[in-house]
Amino acid sequence: MRFLPPLPLAWLSVLGADPDRLNIHGGTLALGESCGSISTRMMTTLCHALITTQARYGMQIQYDKKDCIQITIIEKV
Repeated sequence: MRFLPPLPLAWLSVLGADPDRLNIHGGTLALGESCGSISTRMMTTLCHALITTQARYGMQIQYDKKDCIQITIIEKV
């Protein structure tokens, strides 16, 4: 099994983004990945984070077991 570095860490290093604004509520590993429900849990957390932080956009990134990446960008209207 090969190790793939997390996309957010690569994103931080390439763009020099502010790490304090990245994943402030925890991702899959921090929340404890439970089979079949982590996508829903992460989207719910993201929606609540948009409300609490008064942010306009949010992005959810997930990997599946075949090394595919699913990215969802939402906008609070």
